[in-house]
Amino acid sequence: MSQLIINSDIICSFDKFGNIYFSSIHSPDDLYDLTITNKNTIECEIYNNNNNNNNNKQINLIQGELVSLKLKDTLKGKIINEMEDKSYDTDSENELCEDVVKNYYPEDLEYNEYIDKELSREPFFSFNVPKDYNLNNVVFDREDILALHDTLIYNGIPSECNLIAKTTLVNDLVLYRLCVYTSGDIKFRSIGSNDINYKINNDNNNNNNNKITLTCSQ
Repeated sequence: MSQLIINSDIICSFDKFGNIYFSSIHSPDDLYDLTITNKNTIECEIYNNNNNNNNNKQINLIQGELVSLKLKDTLKGKIINEMEDKSYDTDSENELCEDVVKNYYPEDLEYNEYIDKELSREPFFSFNVPKDYNLNNVVFDREDILALHDTLIYNGIPSECNLIAKTTLVNDLVLYRLCVYTSGDIKFRSIGSNDINYKINNDNNNNNNNKITLTCSQ
């Protein structure tokens, strides 16, 4: 994956600690990041980085694999779904786990993810994509503070989309979930709460000079 493009003219990228960034394709070094407010909402603000070289400094990426559970027409998908069904039928703990996932992490029912969790005992983010994908040109060395949210990137609109990337915090728990769609739609919530819907845009009129803006749509 050479670049991750949102809403046709916004570049989406990450740092190795799971924080997400946006920039205009016309000014890719002018980064914006997301700030979580004390009201559990998000705002898009100019990213102040003291070391501009970090904007383009790539890293050795910790990457896992995503396997869609919607692939019922494939042999691999059928096997995975059968294994899931059998485990929930015979194990009450798994049934309880499924209820928790449905209530707090409903998107997790769409896929399995395979991560090497033995890489470190310390918390770290794994960047997970379908087989034959990679995020080598999407994740950079910028901040050294763990993101408070995991992020799911979807190709499409919320009602019709497929998951193409996910960040996962290993050895710790996130407080929020962020879903970003290539259409420019964004959903954000604190775990256990309802989604808040946003739209991200590149305001490229003469006065704003490719300013990235985030508008709450509810």
